[in-house]
Amino acid sequence: MSRLAFLAACALALASCKTASNIHPRAIEHNQFGAKYLEEGNLDKAQERFELALEFNPDYPEPHNNLCLVQIKRANFQKAKDLCIKALRLNNDFSEAHNNLGYIYLADKSYGKAADQFRAALKVNPDYVEARYNLCLALLRLKRPDEARVCYSKIVETNAELADPHHGLCELSIEEGSHGEAVTACTRAVELDPKFVEAWFHLGVAYQGAGKHCEAQEAYKSCIAVDENNAECRNNLSSAVRHCGLQSPHLEEIQETVANENSAVNLYRLACAERDKGLLPEAERHLRKCLKLDGRFGLCHCALAELKRRVAENEESTGFCKKCLRYTSDEQQSSEREMCQQLLRDEEEE
Repeated sequence: MSRLAFLAACALALASCKTASNIHPRAIEHNQFGAKYLEEGNLDKAQERFELALEFNPDYPEPHNNLCLVQIKRANFQKAKDLCIKALRLNNDFSEAHNNLGYIYLADKSYGKAADQFRAALKVNPDYVEARYNLCLALLRLKRPDEARVCYSKIVETNAELADPHHGLCELSIEEGSHGEAVTACTRAVELDPKFVEAWFHLGVAYQGAGKHCEAQEAYKSCIAVDENNAECRNNLSSAVRHCGLQSPHLEEIQETVANENSAVNLYRLACAERDKGLLPEAERHLRKCLKLDGRFGLCHCALAELKRRVAENEESTGFCKKCLRYTSDEQQSSEREMCQQLLRDEEEE
């Protein structure tokens, strides 16, 4: 998911102040209206306004760049490319035009040329987050994982609230076979943007790679809840459901065991089976019962932390996470324990 850019109204106002003597006021006005139409998705009216701006000032770079965007959205990539190149001939320090030309090269799978354009955009404006994200994506496609990881990490360091770079790190970790790290990164991405379809999909892939098919099943279900026609998530869900069924013990068998031997271990097993079947209230009830029998049963704390995280009860989740890590060891690694480690790290950084 690469990112486009066009000059918003505030940036246009700044440009018009700097070049008021060179650009006709009506050209600036038409370009501003065109940008507004473009934001609203009205491509026809946007194109009309940008073309009118160029009638007043043929050498005005911004309308060329914004017409480039119109053509990209219409999938007319050759026309878009010509327009972006025209904008850059008029102003080679035009970071948005470099970014959009890079986007065109990405679509054409010319990843080296794309990376060059994103670097050019960043040379003009090192704080241009969209261009940096697109550079990371180009490096990922160029199979330069070390450079891509550094690139994504720079964005996370300065823009931790953005979901995209966390998703990029997730994709990178999947390609490297580091599925635990991928789960952590994609989990963070969907926390920041619950409607991020690709992040839900890759979270499912990461869980499957880690052999956690029941968790993968839930991720694919969340993906489909956002985009019911997503073929990739639907296809992978079938596989995850099948493997989860093989993984999860039959509830009836565990319930019978619990009836005969009401121990903390059996209650934990029963709660996990209920959770895997989507019976969350029952799972929480049995986990709490587990802790009444043994308050130091670390995995029960871990599982409760994960359940509370699902329903966005973060404060209670944090409390269970602290006990999860206190009463478990590295040898008892689980997806819930990894989640707790990441959650507490994030809170320390904040």
